[in-house]
Amino acid sequence: MSNGIKIKLAAAIFTVALSGCASVPDWKAGGSDWTLSSNPIAEIDYVYAEPSVIKLLCESFTATEGTNIKACATRTQTVCRIYLPRNAPDWIKAHEEKHCAGWNHKGNGYALM
Repeated sequence: MSNGIKIKLAAAIFTVALSGCASVPDWKAGGSDWTLSSNPIAEIDYVYAEPSVIKLLCESFTATEGTNIKACATRTQTVCRIYLPRNAPDWIKAHEEKHCAGWNHKGNGYALM
């Protein structure tokens, strides 16, 4: 990982608020109670990395070490940043984009299963 990417990721860790995370494909089947909790953010920045790097980053955002987090989204007032593994299935990307659109699920939902 280049120094520029490391700096951007470190800045993201300290400057953005966590919006959500995803870990299992059953999200698309329902089960979580989704509510519109904030305004949508149109600008989405996708950060792709190896799954082990994404897991470490997302655990640092959520303080939920040892879980099976596959991806996560963070939000500022103007940008939503989605952290995904390079080979993420479409359902994970859709789950995180829903957080960028202002939706959140009650509790951990499927995020920590």
